[in-house]
Amino acid sequence: MCRVLHRWGAWRREWAVLSDTLGRLPAEGTVRRTRVLLHQRGVVARLLGEHATAGEILRELYDLAERESDERTMAACRLQFGLLANVRGDTREADAHYHWAVDLGSLAGDAAIVAAGRHQLGVQALRRGDHEEAEEIFHQGRAEAGDRRDFEVLAAAEHLIAVLAERRGRYDEADHWYRSAYANAEDGDFAAVAEMVRTGANVLALRRGDLDVIDRIDASLGRAIAAGDNAAAAAAYDQLGTIARSQGDYADADYQSKRLVVVVEKSSTPDASARLSYQFGVSAHARGDLAGAAVNYRNALCGAEMARHAAVTATGCRCSSPARTARGSEAATRT
Repeated sequence: MCRVLHRWGAWRREWAVLSDTLGRLPAEGTVRRTRVLLHQRGVVARLLGEHATAGEILRELYDLAERESDERTMAACRLQFGLLANVRGDTREADAHYHWAVDLGSLAGDAAIVAAGRHQLGVQALRRGDHEEAEEIFHQGRAEAGDRRDFEVLAAAEHLIAVLAERRGRYDEADHWYRSAYANAEDGDFAAVAEMVRTGANVLALRRGDLDVIDRIDASLGRAIAAGDNAAAAAAYDQLGTIARSQGDYADADYQSKRLVVVVEKSSTPDASARLSYQFGVSAHARGDLAGAAVNYRNALCGAEMARHAAVTATGCRCSSPARTARGSEAATRT
């Protein structure tokens, strides 16, 4: 039940179920299960924005795991500690936790945690502007994820490789990685990355002279509104706002952000909230309000991490659909 609630984003209900389950466990023979449930409570608390509570739960669990030399649980906790440190803006502490997660995950033989830790180190390098280090980490993560058919890490790594290529003006290469990332995100049912990839690919298409992109997005928006699909509508508004800003049309970008506000209020998902925070951050940046931009960008990063980890179980295993064959660059990005 908890896995289903987690995928739906029904975290308050999941919290109640976890609390009830922990209270009913017998005292004997449930050590491993108790740790799994406690870790998941910590993850859910973080996703709900209860960061102090999450920190207390995870610290208590980490201390218990350390006494029992349970490297897997320690690694999973370290990964969460890193995410919590990023919420506070303490990137140095976050780096240290991610390194610990990689080392402990390696000792435990948990490839999923190792991959997640390395990916976060790549994201940290990207934030610092160290593009060469970030690209090396993402390529390594992509290769390992492909071997494991881990579509989540594979798509996320390829998306960021595409972003780096686009920043360097290597548009053909960026298009290659956007297409591959989108295909693998869809194969893994990882909607948050799929939408981010699609937005980036559409902006790139406009830069390359494809003026029909906006018409395709408008058509997608119309279908989403007709179907009552708030998530798809939020994605379309986000794409239209991003494209408007890329063309210097800040009035239209702000208009799209206002439309996005309405959708976010209806859906209240971390992915939609991340989109809105990012749009507000870009607007603040354009106005010269660097402090406001930093706050909104940080909120966007936190929301994106919440969306990214919404499909992660207490043990660090994905809750995605059964593995399918990872596609390469031949898959076309769809709008």
